[in-house]
Amino acid sequence: MHPYVYAYMKKINNTNPVRDTFSELYNIAPPMLKLYVDRLANVPQNEKWHPEGNTLIHTQIVVNRLGSAYPNNKILQFGGLFHDLGKFDAYEYNDGSHNAYGHEKFSTYYVQYFWSWLSTFSINPDDVKEIVGNHMIIKNFSGFRSHHQNQIKKLNTYEDLVRFSVADSKIISIDNP
Repeated sequence: MHPYVYAYMKKINNTNPVRDTFSELYNIAPPMLKLYVDRLANVPQNEKWHPEGNTLIHTQIVVNRLGSAYPNNKILQFGGLFHDLGKFDAYEYNDGSHNAYGHEKFSTYYVQYFWSWLSTFSINPDDVKEIVGNHMIIKNFSGFRSHHQNQIKKLNTYEDLVRFSVADSKIISIDNP
């Protein structure tokens, strides 16, 4: 296991109490963003990767994990809110399985669309976009050649991307990987 993953997983699992960051962000979101978030309730997920249920439930869990573990990191929290918005656009049901291949590309569009709103929080929306656009790539990091790994490590948000990956994973404890 990557040392960053282990450290962040340990931090996430030892965070108490869980903070309802999702509701905090949702309550201040523009009405159009709320509509995009709400429609995630109608997007099922592959149970193999997301046994928690639909995409809205998954998004709530991810945002709350990030908000609880990293209460001062708005980039991670907004990344959690936006990371799967594109699943609505990319969703397909094939061969008895739910999938949303390429959803991260659609999700980065939503970051771009709400760029000015994100800018009001004294964060760089580019960082949110980088996390959202790369959150699927980091999951396969160990399978990449060293050259590709080095490119990913050069991202401004690399460490946050690793943190994000842990929160976005169905892995919820060190004892149950």
